[in-house]
Amino acid sequence: ASESANYRAAQNIDDAIKYQKEAVGEGKNAEYNTRYMEFLVAGKKYPEILKEAEKYIKDGNTTANINKYYKEAYVGINGSEDGFQEAFDALKKVGYNKMVAEVKKKMKNETPKNFTLKNTDGELVDLASLKGKTVVLDFWATWCGPCKDSFPGMQMAVDKYKDDDSVVFLFIDTFEDGGFEKRSKMTTDYINKNNFTFEILIDNKVPDSNNYEVASNFGIEGIPTKVIIGPDGNIKFFTVGWGGSSDKLVEELSLKIEMSKS
Repeated sequence: ASESANYRAAQNIDDAIKYQKEAVGEGKNAEYNTRYMEFLVAGKKYPEILKEAEKYIKDGNTTANINKYYKEAYVGINGSEDGFQEAFDALKKVGYNKMVAEVKKKMKNETPKNFTLKNTDGELVDLASLKGKTVVLDFWATWCGPCKDSFPGMQMAVDKYKDDDSVVFLFIDTFEDGGFEKRSKMTTDYINKNNFTFEILIDNKVPDSNNYEVASNFGIEGIPTKVIIGPDGNIKFFTVGWGGSSDKLVEELSLKIEMSKS
């Protein structure tokens, strides 16, 4: 009976691996990649783990857990950690260089329309007054799952630059029903509950329409959208969506901030 149960468990894992591999597709979503790797680890499929993890790391679509599974498989196959760090560093370098090349291709130089919005304390924040600084705008809403999923990574980025006065993060609540007071409370409650240290601005709904002032001016069609404005006051990067990896978000955002500064 025990052997039969073990066989069925192995078959179940193999089936799960097959389905997860289909879900992963080209491996662009780090969250899906991680889930697929978890099933490979459960099945102790070390050669497959090594092969898939190498691909994800080289493509920059990895996570801390994938890196951990890569190490586990490396040791499982080679019997020790000898040579692991060199192999891992080489893969990371390929991934970083690929990301640099892709980020450079996406760089813009467009003039944004100025805005003045209230933050949740009722203070006015004027974009033009921040010229000379690198400004990161994160358009979000409390109903937006991917926006909130990206916030732990955004907090890591905010913490990284907290002592750099030349970088400003502004989180613009948009596409959200309700007046200023209701949305201020809703966003503040969410931010405080999760211990995020974000400055929240409330986008103004355009009267007699479904549009929101700043989102419309910036051409925001979906959230989360992150816009990076350089010290010259021009838009340098415009990024839509959430890729599933906080580590990659911080690495890519940091690269864009540094490119925007120069």
